[in-house]
Amino acid sequence: MRVTKKSLERQQRRSISSIARNPIFLALSLLVGLTLTVSFFVVLQHDTLTSPSKAAAATADKNAAPAQQQQQRQASAPDNLDHLQPMTPYLPPFATLPNAQQYKQDTLYNNKPTIAGITAILTDFMKALHQLNVKNSENKAEAAEMQTSYYDLVGAHLRKFDEAYRNKSIFPIRNDNSIFISLAAFREHLLFPTL
Repeated sequence: MRVTKKSLERQQRRSISSIARNPIFLALSLLVGLTLTVSFFVVLQHDTLTSPSKAAAATADKNAAPAQQQQQRQASAPDNLDHLQPMTPYLPPFATLPNAQQYKQDTLYNNKPTIAGITAILTDFMKALHQLNVKNSENKAEAAEMQTSYYDLVGAHLRKFDEAYRNKSIFPIRNDNSIFISLAAFREHLLFPTL
């Protein structure tokens, strides 16, 4: 029996189309689609499904004006969460904060640390590091010079923060028997083992 290129192509097309018409394949595809839909629904509705009071609050929040929502959050926040105010923007990553210098001063010297103050300190460090890297690149700096300049930059920007809070907690430690879990995963070859 002679096999031609045309007959091979026809056979490949037939095998692909036959799997798509297979009732078991169709049933499994439908089941996977249904499972994904239910999973997304459960994840997005988790708070409202687990707590009726949260569901009522969520419904009320949707109807409230944004300014009211901010006031409600601030009024309902316990006193020990003051370090979270003001809220820092998510994007861009190194956004300039209004009153950044005041937050830095409070964090470094007035024993009033805030996330905004730490963000301001780290943002200034990252900007200075970028400028240093550009300068080292333009000057074609040697490795020892780059290392020394990096250590000097860390000392100038981060040493005061480290000294101010060394061997003590920066923020109040919660005492409500809760557990905080943080999971970070990067889109790299180690993502699957991380998860």
